[in-house]
Amino acid sequence: MAGFPQIQHGITLNELPLHWVAQVAQKKKSSALPKPLRDQDGVTAVKQAFIRELEWHFREQQTSDYGIDAQVEIAKDGVPTGKLIALQIKSGTSYFKKRGADFVYYGKERHLEYWTTHSLPVFLILHNPETDVILWQKIEKRLVKNHKKGRWSITVPASNVLNKASAPYLKVGISSDPEAKRRFAFSVDAALMRKFDTKKQIFFEIGIWVNKGLGFRGIFVYFDQIDRGNSSFKIDWWGPFHDVGQILQRFMPWLEYEYLEPPEDISGEIEVYKLQVWLSPAAKHYLAAEKYFATGKSKWRPPEAPVIEKDEEDDTDYWRDMYEDDD
Repeated sequence: MAGFPQIQHGITLNELPLHWVAQVAQKKKSSALPKPLRDQDGVTAVKQAFIRELEWHFREQQTSDYGIDAQVEIAKDGVPTGKLIALQIKSGTSYFKKRGADFVYYGKERHLEYWTTHSLPVFLILHNPETDVILWQKIEKRLVKNHKKGRWSITVPASNVLNKASAPYLKVGISSDPEAKRRFAFSVDAALMRKFDTKKQIFFEIGIWVNKGLGFRGIFVYFDQIDRGNSSFKIDWWGPFHDVGQILQRFMPWLEYEYLEPPEDISGEIEVYKLQVWLSPAAKHYLAAEKYFATGKSKWRPPEAPVIEKDEEDDTDYWRDMYEDDD
């Protein structure tokens, strides 16, 4: 049993420390529950995780809703925001089927169609009653692998543990895979991208605190030239990163850049990097598409329809025959 000392042959529960006995009894209890009670046990565990870890509002569906077990309302400082996500909860060790280092869930086509067209983002939640591990995955067709007879599967990353670290993905209704992160970065940073698109030259100054866990502590942005102490503005992001390339790829995948000079060492504590940055071709295309969606206008103009020319040979009968109904 993972997480518990191995019980040697011939040793009874009476000879074990009391806290071991309680944990062993709990494991046996949770794994032996009938399915209806196990399902309810899973819903309760997930509810506690959302309330205790994320401090969000959990609302269980009291009637069957074709595979939606609960709704969660995102809260900020305890105040509901009006943003909701829907949950499909599966509790049981049988749902934890390994696929490499991760897990795989198998479903039916009718549920997939319902979940992917639902008005709310739908998240699959897997609960292991023996370990109390809770994993999550956003239900999206692009993440699904189709099988025969209307079956499908989706990978649930082992790293997608339901805790505070999952909040950034859950509250905006996205998955945690690289494609979803890139799509979200382009969408959420569209205003900043548009601002950068109006500038001739853009420079970054990034200080990395080499001896601190939170090595990355923001970006000073300069337009036209670097004038230390007089930045145009600061992007106030912090994180446990010490590699500039990793930072920009993670937070600004829509930028391209080059280093202007070797990093400046300040007292052996901070490395300051100076870069020139610009929008990538993908970012420019994205902004062009967004502008078209908003205005419906394009540089392209439809050509005028050609004037009908009278043929010497009359093709009326030919075209009438082509479109004439067989009846």
